[in-house]
Amino acid sequence: MSEPRFLLVRGRTEQGNSTPEWPTAEDPFVVLNCADGEWVSWRLLGANNRELGRGAAVYATETGCLGVISRVQTWVTACVPSVIVRPSGQWCWQLRLDGETVAVSWRVYHRQRECRYNLGQFLSILPEAHRPELALPSRLDHDVTRVIELRHPRVDPSFRMVALPELRRRGRAAR
Repeated sequence: MSEPRFLLVRGRTEQGNSTPEWPTAEDPFVVLNCADGEWVSWRLLGANNRELGRGAAVYATETGCLGVISRVQTWVTACVPSVIVRPSGQWCWQLRLDGETVAVSWRVYHRQRECRYNLGQFLSILPEAHRPELALPSRLDHDVTRVIELRHPRVDPSFRMVALPELRRRGRAAR
């Protein structure tokens, strides 16, 4: 089993449609309020790789998302949890910090006790969960050819990974 950890989720909103959809128990269309473009949010996974909760909002950058994760972990004792019954009779939870909803249950529950149990699991794992590091950019700059040399003891030093723009250029030159 792995350790409890945060997982960054990347998505894109185009003309009010989000891929992937980023539903929350409170508002299944929260991303629809986001401006068009790429976004990042987070999920908290337990040691068994099951989702316990997720970010209530989306962010334009990884840095912004990681900042919110850090803030929630640091101020978890100041967070105000609430359990809500929906008009359908199903239960969900949310976590608020300084009046802002920062985390929500990723699904709805049929029983209040199941909802409260999940919230308790989320709160107990949240402070110690592993935070992700900033990743390399997800898209390559197509105007610049990037060559990354791999420095690994088991890899031939003459081997190098070539970025997509250079491969395209090589393909055109071979024609």
